[in-house]
Amino acid sequence: MTSIPSGVVTLLFTDIEGSTRAWQDHPGAMRDALAAHDRELRAAVVRWHGHVFSTGGDGFAVAFTGVADALACAAAAQRVVPLATAAAGLALSVRMGLHSGEAVERGGDYFGPTVNRAARIMAIGHGGQVLMSAATAALAAQLPERTNLAPRGEHRLKDLAEPEPVVELVLGERADGFPPLRSLSRPRSNVPKVRTAFIGRVSEMSALRTLVSERSLVTILAPGGSGKTRLAIELAGQMRELFPDGVWFVDLAGATGSEAVLTAVIEAAQLSVSSTQPTDVHSITRTMAGWRSLIILDNCEQVVDAAATVADALAGECPEVRVLSTSRRPLGLVGEQLWRLEPLGVTEEFDSGQTSDAVRLFIDRVRLTQAGFSPSLRESAMIARICARLDGLPLAIELAAARVATLGLGELAIRIDETAGVPIGTRRSSRHQSLSAVIAWSHDLLDAAEQTVFRRLAVFSGDFTLRAAEAVVSSDGVTERQVEGIVSSLVDQSMLAAQHGAHGVRYRFLETIGSYARALLAESEEADGVRDRHLDWFYSASAELVRDRQRFTWSPQSQDVQNLRSALSWSAARRSADSTAEFLGYTALPLAVHVEGIALTKQIASELRERSGELGARGLEYLQFTSLWGAEMAGNFAVADALASSLRDTSGDESLWFVASVLLAHHRSVSEPRAAESILDDLDVRFGPAPITRLGHAEVALTEQRFQDAVACLLDGLGVRDVPALGRARPDHEFVLLVELSCALQLAGRTDEALVVSEMIVDAARPGGFGFFGNLLESITATWQKDHARAIERFDVALTQLRAWKIGSGIYDCLLAAMLVAELVSGPELAAEIGGALRVHPHHWIGFFALRRQAGRRLREQLGDEAYEAAQRRGAERSVTEALDGLTAFLGLDQRAG
Repeated sequence: MTSIPSGVVTLLFTDIEGSTRAWQDHPGAMRDALAAHDRELRAAVVRWHGHVFSTGGDGFAVAFTGVADALACAAAAQRVVPLATAAAGLALSVRMGLHSGEAVERGGDYFGPTVNRAARIMAIGHGGQVLMSAATAALAAQLPERTNLAPRGEHRLKDLAEPEPVVELVLGERADGFPPLRSLSRPRSNVPKVRTAFIGRVSEMSALRTLVSERSLVTILAPGGSGKTRLAIELAGQMRELFPDGVWFVDLAGATGSEAVLTAVIEAAQLSVSSTQPTDVHSITRTMAGWRSLIILDNCEQVVDAAATVADALAGECPEVRVLSTSRRPLGLVGEQLWRLEPLGVTEEFDSGQTSDAVRLFIDRVRLTQAGFSPSLRESAMIARICARLDGLPLAIELAAARVATLGLGELAIRIDETAGVPIGTRRSSRHQSLSAVIAWSHDLLDAAEQTVFRRLAVFSGDFTLRAAEAVVSSDGVTERQVEGIVSSLVDQSMLAAQHGAHGVRYRFLETIGSYARALLAESEEADGVRDRHLDWFYSASAELVRDRQRFTWSPQSQDVQNLRSALSWSAARRSADSTAEFLGYTALPLAVHVEGIALTKQIASELRERSGELGARGLEYLQFTSLWGAEMAGNFAVADALASSLRDTSGDESLWFVASVLLAHHRSVSEPRAAESILDDLDVRFGPAPITRLGHAEVALTEQRFQDAVACLLDGLGVRDVPALGRARPDHEFVLLVELSCALQLAGRTDEALVVSEMIVDAARPGGFGFFGNLLESITATWQKDHARAIERFDVALTQLRAWKIGSGIYDCLLAAMLVAELVSGPELAAEIGGALRVHPHHWIGFFALRRQAGRRLREQLGDEAYEAAQRRGAERSVTEALDGLTAFLGLDQRAG
């Protein structure tokens, strides 16, 4: 074709399904298959007179003058591409989407709603599928041979306010069909999966279904251990189809205030709220205003006021949203429907034809450890008696059932009677007493060593590792070797929960059981000693990380932040000023990543300065080290540079000298790269190469635009020779190397590999916000690949995470991505203007700085010096948040954020 289609056009978007995984698992075969894909797809485009205006990622964006040509091209490509790519070694499956309408053409590219709608329709399809809008279907007067049209219903598409009718072009040889479309209309949920069977509660489920369908706000009221959460989860599963915009489970058990409640809701419902405006409840309700969703607020009692604020706003401002809360006390709202959950029905008399829910639950849980358990009539009567003594409380029944394997029913019944301390047949007025009693007798059934370990484990805040447990609880009658077996026994007896994750197993108490254990520890004579050992463990572990040059990096992630805060507070109360200052220095980096940690660090540092007369030279040095990390993480680089220089000149502590040198080289890598290289060379000679110094050499290479050298340095620091060898993401201490590697790969033109690394960061990120950088890098990579949809979508996710997790100076990194996204979707002028808000170098990441500098040169070449400088000046008059607001408004992202 000699001219670019204009006016009303039909756009075809394509994308290879599963391409990222294929690149990771079969890079050689993928390279050949992609070449075959491109060859056949381009041949089809040429045959049917199309115009390729973008090749974002591994997909094509093609414009056609007529609908018939667009459909013929899609049908032909769907038939030949799988065969051609299979012959090349790897069969590829392509999804396609079409939409017809007016599109704005500029410089050979297209912009506007028609482009967005075609991309969104393609995104909800599956490999091998051709979808189109109703507008395209209406213009399809002539279909390709052996095809027909099949309506697929209305679907909500991302960023589009109204549902879109979607039609499929069905190829005659495709008789197997496809899974449901991936649209927003497909029911979504984050409700946790429960492996145990849900027993009974038939009438309760029916009543709750009716109430939730009719009322905006329903609160399930019951004491701890009654099964509120389990019932809410089961109800969510049964009602999921009624809520096309999702059923979202918000766990508030660990929330400590209103801000934590808001963040929990945002994360659970995967909301895209404005990252540049303060997050409040109305930013949530504006986003969900048109949704039909069920929001479950679980465990509201410890944050009842904050939970009530969210529930009230959702119920009042979102007409189609239903709120189901679980709590030990009402939220106290007008229109709140209270629903009291009674214990499972049970009597002490057993009728073989009338087995109660409580007895059925007991038997089911016993069968988890004794698969063939089938009680006789006499044993069933005994179970009924046990359940009656436990007031039918599900948690108490499950704890009791866990002991059958070791005690037997008879002994279990005797011990429960003895623990209860009341005549058989009487009922206690408070079910809390029943739960406390069953936890008490569960504790009493532990042997002496198990009781000791159970009590001592209460010193941990949040979860913990087995190694930490071995170090902290092994003393005075419990050996380190015994701890592993005892911890496993406590898990088997439901007194402790094990959490299996990508980074190993961690342990924690359930809320009610943990409260009981903490009370036991507080009442014991060994409480101070256990807290001392807890402090000693985390003191040593933190010191080891700072002193281990092979593991040290700038931003280690830690699941032990709660434990570090607890240990640091104990140190401030019990240890010398010098010891506390040293511990503060060791923990300054991991704590600086979290808001609560930053506040505690500042508080203790202030207290230590007031005790300056008690501080020796070592304590003062570590207090300076703490200030260095505080300035570094806050983006106060001039202050951090001065503190690093001072420590390097004066410190006699080898570890502090090493860290200060590394940070100094980091700062010099931009302004004085040769000086930075000299510092790093000295470190390599004195201490030997380490991952952190390989990172430093890579930063110098990035500044000097030796991008392939930077990639090689970073891979060396990660201990591999190429990206495929990385496999899944490396451990936490290498996180920073992965971020810089993604940047270096992009700058080296290796965008497919950069995308693989970015996805590793997202997949491996622990709670705390580090996935933000992976999503940001995915967005930046997509701009290189001219993948409009992915660039915007990942940028939107990163913005949301920035606000929810308070990444601090990450806002500057976000502005870099904004500049690149703006260049992709709008052109150089808006991009240069956004970049003008970055008046100084505020990036922690040298890779981000290098990306920004290269983008600036590219924009200057496109605009010319005068226009570029004018755009920069306009941007310099705006704050960083104003610049971000401008782009989100341009992209329409703020429509959901309000």
